Amino acid sequence: MRQYKFAMAYENAKFPGYVTEKIFDAFFAGCVPIYLGAPNVTDYIPAETFIDRRNFRDYGELYKFLTNMPEKDYRGYVRAIEEFVRGDRIKFFGAENLTGIVLKEIVGTNSVSKPASL
Repeated sequence: MRQYKFAMAYENAKFPGYVTEKIFDAFFAGCVPIYLGAPNVTDYIPAETFIDRRNFRDYGELYKFLTNMPEKDYRGYVRAIEEFVRGDRIKFFGAENLTGIVLKEIVGTNSVSKPASL
């Protein structure tokens, strides 16, 4: 991906909160993602960091947008991505937060007894 300016970042499903590695792969490769997935993606990822595929009727319209994008606008996306990946909001997707979420679910829903000491 590093050799490209843009990358398709399409989720396998479209439901609220379902944001996977696809958009992050594009971010960390240094290209601007064209995202299609979670309808509420901007609750998690700033809108200025990606191109929302839903804003285009078809691929022809998207292609026209990409090929006519001024360099200044492209650099704006890249700058926003850099700020996001270096900032605090990305920590929501980090291992520490994920571990906390998983543990909360396990502890909150698991009624298995604590194992006896050896």
